[in-house]
Amino acid sequence: QTKLISCFSICLCLQGYQVNVAQSLLSLRGSEGQDSSLTCSYSGMERNVQWYRQAPGKSPTILGILYKDKRPMWGLNLRAELHTTEKHSYLNITKAQLQDTATYLCAVEAQCHTGHPSLCKNCKLIFSKVPKGVRHPNPIEIQ
Repeated sequence: QTKLISCFSICLCLQGYQVNVAQSLLSLRGSEGQDSSLTCSYSGMERNVQWYRQAPGKSPTILGILYKDKRPMWGLNLRAELHTTEKHSYLNITKAQLQDTATYLCAVEAQCHTGHPSLCKNCKLIFSKVPKGVRHPNPIEIQ
């Protein structure tokens, strides 16, 4: 049986400068039981890389965060590496199964910091209607 792992690139704005993030392949096709590897390259001096998995028809879920000076913690058949000198991260999938079919995304650093949403032009924060009796400013949308 064949599975498809696809990925795409993300461009983030962080602290007033642009960080470019690119993944190695637009799609990767393999057989069940095969090992696969995805590469995420980035520019800038970032402290962490985040990997996400989005199953077909589902929302993305975080797989984990790789920090510059700490060992990653991963489970199941996933393992990730962060190489800050070379400015890239690998996501390795061992003995892939059909349920590993998904879109895998990488992000560099936190895209948004709640204290400085104006620095995060790629982020969309929406404040919805607040329940009665709760004081809150008018709903706003930041893009």
